[in-house]
Amino acid sequence: MVKFSIITCCLNSQETIVKCIDSVKKQNFKDYEHIIVDGGSTDKTLSKIKKNKYSRLKLFVHKKKGIYQAFNFGLKKSSGNIVHFLNSDDFYSSNNILKKVYLIFLNENKLDIGFFGVEFLRHGMLGLRRKYDSVGFRKYYLYFGIMPPHTGAFIKKKIFSKIGYFDLSYKIASDFDLILKIFKNKSINYRFFKKVVVKMKPGGASNKYFFSFFHNSVEIKKILNKRGYISNYFLIFLRGFYKLIQYFKF
Repeated sequence: MVKFSIITCCLNSQETIVKCIDSVKKQNFKDYEHIIVDGGSTDKTLSKIKKNKYSRLKLFVHKKKGIYQAFNFGLKKSSGNIVHFLNSDDFYSSNNILKKVYLIFLNENKLDIGFFGVEFLRHGMLGLRRKYDSVGFRKYYLYFGIMPPHTGAFIKKKIFSKIGYFDLSYKIASDFDLILKIFKNKSINYRFFKKVVVKMKPGGASNKYFFSFFHNSVEIKKILNKRGYISNYFLIFLRGFYKLIQYFKF
């Protein structure tokens, strides 16, 4: 028996939250719950969620605790046996994503995690798209701070009892720490799939982006050291070129 727990965290997401909700609601596989954890939105996010609420959508308000604490809160409230984190500005690439993932887990009983691809929407005036493909991932990429997209990962809930939840000591790279813990645990069975399951809104190439990139790199370096990976900032900064390459996968 497979039941999905789809966890969405949001804060002032009035422009995107309805599309996110609709992409879940329109899935032709219906054995799921959609848990939305709002961080205390001050725009029209909450009213839009309530207007589009239905029986499988569960709304919680968990004010200003940070995205990773919101993810952990959603995990604790979840009742499904497969978890997927769908950001508030993301949406499923088609209406049969949950059905396809369900069939994969049904046919592969020992599978704990399925890593799938994600695609960023067209970026700015250049109309560029970026494809984040999990199939091409290699474990040595971790030394560069590169991981398969966690937004493309469907994870059996029991895995969190092995590796723990998101580490709240990290502000912007706790997802990298979670992925690192997965790959370090040899008892976890995972596979990579080419299928794109999620479409995402891209981050802007602004000063804020580069500031975030720097601080993300600092946290990644700390995480790698903590988990026993020997790396350096030169290698970690190179991951920026890897992101550029992803624009040429179309």
